Amino acid sequence: MEDDKALSEGEGFLEEFFLDEQIRYVAQKEIPKLQGDYSAYRIADFYLPRLKLYVEFLGLWNAGKDYRAKYIEKMKVYELNKIPCIYIYPENLGAIKYIFNYRVKAVLEKHQMGRQLFRFNLFRWRQIYLTNLLVILCIVGYFLHLSGILPLIFYQVFVYLLAFLCYLSAYQMIEGAYYFLIRESLRKKKTQSPRKFE
Repeated sequence: MEDDKALSEGEGFLEEFFLDEQIRYVAQKEIPKLQGDYSAYRIADFYLPRLKLYVEFLGLWNAGKDYRAKYIEKMKVYELNKIPCIYIYPENLGAIKYIFNYRVKAVLEKHQMGRQLFRFNLFRWRQIYLTNLLVILCIVGYFLHLSGILPLIFYQVFVYLLAFLCYLSAYQMIEGAYYFLIRESLRKKKTQSPRKFE
């Protein structure tokens, strides 16, 4: 996570989303020397290092043909250079969680980035199901132990599995606290003056 002083209001919204979802990012990532581009470099709004994926917020897409033409040109350059990027439009912000997840999967599949797709799916599974699974396993294991149905060897495997899930859960809580502290730090740095919605 880098300094967000150059972020627009819409980009700031995405930054808050990444922090809430515990997604590591780099803001204003420079991409140099792209093939077929008149610019020496391009600056992507965000880069997600764990997924090796770029994110562009098209805040001025509806502001006129000139802005839209610049965005389309940037998209073509990214496509030519096979840069995996998801594009977020202003109207997408209301359903950002659903749209972000859908587009990430689509782009990773398109670019045949199986390892990153697996990592993304695992991350989503961990966020959604880990706590529920941990509670269910605790209850089931307790009753199986009391009833004497679970043989000793299976009980030991069960305990190791439970310990591993506890470790993952603790890691998730620590990571959540870390992102919470970063988010609060960024909120304190931001000025009260409104930023352009770009």
